[in-house]
Amino acid sequence: MSGCPILFVGNSATIGGTDQNMIDYMTSRGYTVDYVHDNVAVVGDAIGKSMIWIAENANSTTMANFFSDVNIGVIVNRRQHLDTFFMSTTIGGNNNNETSITISAVGSTHPLGAGLPAGPVTISGNESYSHVPGTFGAGIIQVATITGQPTQHCIFGYDVGGLRTNGTPSPGRRTFLFYRRNNGDPETNYNTVGKTLLNNALAWTSALNRNLDCNGVCGGVSIPDCAGICYDPSLGNAANTHDCDGICRPRCNGEVFEDCSKTCKICIQNTFRLTRFRSRNKK
Repeated sequence: MSGCPILFVGNSATIGGTDQNMIDYMTSRGYTVDYVHDNVAVVGDAIGKSMIWIAENANSTTMANFFSDVNIGVIVNRRQHLDTFFMSTTIGGNNNNETSITISAVGSTHPLGAGLPAGPVTISGNESYSHVPGTFGAGIIQVATITGQPTQHCIFGYDVGGLRTNGTPSPGRRTFLFYRRNNGDPETNYNTVGKTLLNNALAWTSALNRNLDCNGVCGGVSIPDCAGICYDPSLGNAANTHDCDGICRPRCNGEVFEDCSKTCKICIQNTFRLTRFRSRNKK
């Protein structure tokens, strides 16, 4: 897995052992990870990142407030921040000695469900799972619940534009899942199914932003279009450069960019703004 790094937000000036376990897991899957202490995190830390992982111990409400509306993906692993991210109006709890979750009909057809059939699946030995009984926004993707507790949701998400609890469209993908840091190393504490669910959560949440210009600015060597494909601006209107074919690519927050017969405007999707690049070689 190549591309822009994950921003990992934890509650320590130095990386603790349990957070290190998850970071090691991410890097073993090919991700690069930048760590930041939640108490000193600033919104600019998200520039050029593929997604943000809010660790279970990241308790700064200031941090949660300013990351809640970034337009990159966020996995909110700390359930106490779900209301701040407008993902749920309640924050739920933890169940001990669980071994399985139940995939919903929706989850069985969604990437967060990892292709698993609807119904119970064993994901670990006796572990503690986070869950939320919540009231959700209209755009909720309800993927899985604790087995035997159909109101306790342990995997859910919002796609870009999905309506959140405050009625606003989600500016980036948002995911919550069962993982708890005090369970130790996900590599050894979850079985193949559990790890596949975790892998898919990472992949789905980061997918839209993984191939952006990691400088997060306009004017680098390569500039991504709205599809996340990088192009060399020095080639002007030549084939395989800007989207100068008049096709408006998705995932640019509804912005329209013009064909090169007018003004070639390349949509740059970064964390906070849509930057436009004016081609020097327009027709």
